[in-house]
Amino acid sequence: DPTASKQVKVDDGALRYYAASKDLKRLGAEMRRLKSLYPDWQPPKDLFSPVTNISEQPLWDIYKSGDYAKVRAQIALMQSTNPKWLPSDDLLLKLQHGESRALINRAYQQKRWQQVVAAAQASPSILVCGEMQVLWNVGESFAQMRNYAQSFDLYKYILTNCGDPKERLATVQKASLVLPSQGVTSLLAFGKTMPDGSAEFENIGFDGVRRQLGAFIQEGDFASTPSDDELKRFVDFVQRTGSGADAALIGWYFYAQ
Repeated sequence: DPTASKQVKVDDGALRYYAASKDLKRLGAEMRRLKSLYPDWQPPKDLFSPVTNISEQPLWDIYKSGDYAKVRAQIALMQSTNPKWLPSDDLLLKLQHGESRALINRAYQQKRWQQVVAAAQASPSILVCGEMQVLWNVGESFAQMRNYAQSFDLYKYILTNCGDPKERLATVQKASLVLPSQGVTSLLAFGKTMPDGSAEFENIGFDGVRRQLGAFIQEGDFASTPSDDELKRFVDFVQRTGSGADAALIGWYFYAQ
């Protein structure tokens, strides 16, 4: 159909973006690309005129690469040539979250616990289930600062608001490494009741007993042994679930005595 190219609406958003940023090399390449797709197409006459309707797609492309500083620089460049243009709220929010996430994760890797917490408090909207690694990093940072109450509250938030079973299990496992045993025990109470009637975190609830048994097997220190009641509950659990590894651990415990 000879009129097809006239009927198709050509997306010139990228073209206008390159024109606004004075990127003539990419501008020329984009013009040639559009010409090859739509032979009858002609560049808009107002291409270099200040406009406010600018495509954000190139900004999103940079955002996906994780170079948030470059996104900020491009926004500033676009606003310098189009003062009335503003980026969308969605882009600004996700950009802020990306910057906060990068700062938190970098500080966490460097064990700068206070900086992790400060960055999270400066951007509280990032503390959501969709940012689980951030939640874990902040929770551990509170514990490393011996602020166990805040750490507990953050792990509790995950268990009361987030539904992914693997993330919930990982949350309790991570908490058990940094919280006092009493705090871990309290967290286990936020586990769900499973379809078979068992508790969601019943298995991990015995990790402390397992560590005590392992320590006794290695060192023979009776001060580190679990109480008779804890041991009985663990034995009942092992008999009910048929865990071979746990049964072997109990066997080695009695053998070590």
